[in-house]
Amino acid sequence: MSDETKDNTNESTESTSPIKSEYSNNYPNHRRRIKNLIRLGLMIIGPAVVFLVGAYFYAFGGRHVSTENAYVKANKIAISTNISGRTISVFVSENEKVNLGQILFRLNPTPLTIALRQANANLDSTKTEIRELQA
Repeated sequence: MSDETKDNTNESTESTSPIKSEYSNNYPNHRRRIKNLIRLGLMIIGPAVVFLVGAYFYAFGGRHVSTENAYVKANKIAISTNISGRTISVFVSENEKVNLGQILFRLNPTPLTIALRQANANLDSTKTEIRELQA
C-alpha cells in the first residue's frame, strides 16, 4: 500500500472515531444518570411507601375487631320455670320490654293436675294409715 492510502484510511478512522466516541461517551453517562436516579428513587421513595403502608395498617388494621353479625349488647336474662312442662302459649316476643309480675308464658296444666291429684291421693292414703294406727 502506498502512503496516500494509509493516510486516507487514518483520516477516515480519525474522522469517524470522534463521532463514535462522542456518542459512546454520552450514552453511558446518560444511562448511568438514569440508573442513579432510579436507584435514588428506590432508596428514598421505596422505604417511605413501605413505612406509610405499614403505618396505615398499624393505625387502622389489627387493633379493631369487626364482625358482620353485630348485636347490640343489652340486659338480657334467661327465663325458666321452677317446674318442668310444655309451653302452650307465649305472651311476649323477643326483645320486648317486660314489667314486674307480667305473665310471660303459660304451661300445659294437664300433667301438673295429674301430679297434684296423685299427691293428694298419696296424702289421703297416708292420713288413713295414720288414723288406723292410732285407733
